[in-house]
Amino acid sequence: MTYERAEVANRRGVRLVRPGLELVDNLERLLRWDDRGTAFATWRVEPRWFGEGRGTWLGFRFVYVLEADVESVQGTLLDDMDALSLRRRMDSLLPPWTITLDVDAEMMPITDPLLLNILARPYSDRTDGDGARDFNLGSRRNALYTAIGFPQLSDACMRATQASEELLKNSLQFQHWMDHYASKAVRELYADNDKLERRNEAFLRETGEAAVGIERDRRVNAAIAEALSTPSVRLDALGLFVVSNSSPLVAQGQDDWEGD
Repeated sequence: MTYERAEVANRRGVRLVRPGLELVDNLERLLRWDDRGTAFATWRVEPRWFGEGRGTWLGFRFVYVLEADVESVQGTLLDDMDALSLRRRMDSLLPPWTITLDVDAEMMPITDPLLLNILARPYSDRTDGDGARDFNLGSRRNALYTAIGFPQLSDACMRATQASEELLKNSLQFQHWMDHYASKAVRELYADNDKLERRNEAFLRETGEAAVGIERDRRVNAAIAEALSTPSVRLDALGLFVVSNSSPLVAQGQDDWEGD
């Protein structure tokens, strides 16, 4: 840390920018309320996507946020711990995690290495040296309907929404997160409760009275452990991809397309 930064940190009244600060929490609520960007449709032009079995491809992307389910314990613990403190405690035990799932129109996970590589590419509305480019289909539904008709698209979207959470929970990413993070946090809480119980027993033998606050801490730990065993699963973004070796301009028989 530089001298100037150390001086700022030592000033009285200076607050750290972190979860729990009103500004940070209000910004999070604003971002969740404003859903622009959480749903998208992209036509991805990729010259490498050609050959047998590689016509125009359509699929979905789900972005899930896995986090501690604070609301499930707020009602029972609100008298002992305010909502923001509870959120910080649970997030420290089980940091929020983001998982992205790419599936085809039949809700099958993607296994083609080339297609996975194409879908992993960042969005770009400029044509690169190989001829790859992305087109935003958000306000250009006619281009999308050249790849899939409206009735079929509507049906695919409904099936995607219904099947996505089950796909997530069956994914290796989700199982890894549960095994390595959620289960570990639960074990730590129960181990802490065992220590608190031994401490309370020792205090009781010495004084004849139970230690103040230990039972409350054990109750908080038990409630949090139960919540972490069934974490919150929130769909944060839903996207649709059309992958083709030609642009939507060609598909619609147009020579140009203003804007993106």
